[in-house]
Amino acid sequence: MTEVIFFDTDCISSFLWTKTEHLLIHCFGNDMIIPRQVYNEISSVPHLQQKIDVMVNNGNLKIEDLLVGSEENNLYLDLTDYTRSSKLALIGKGEAAAIVLSK
Repeated sequence: MTEVIFFDTDCISSFLWTKTEHLLIHCFGNDMIIPRQVYNEISSVPHLQQKIDVMVNNGNLKIEDLLVGSEENNLYLDLTDYTRSSKLALIGKGEAAAIVLSK
């Protein structure tokens, strides 16, 4: 079984900002995934989005969506939506998506 690596925005953008995304490719090959929420957050910085797009087009990185109504989507909403959260601390959308997809 191949393990996949999920990245949140802070982690992958650190490599993108320092122009060291080649280290991720060297270490993890084509087994990297970012949630759509992470892609959307990175898209606010055009040159970082371009680097992500290159990684996706080269097959090194996949973008994964949360399915509406899925257990993962419900947990994501619990982690990010103030109206749903009762006991859980709220966190960022990219971070929450990476956590629930890795589950």
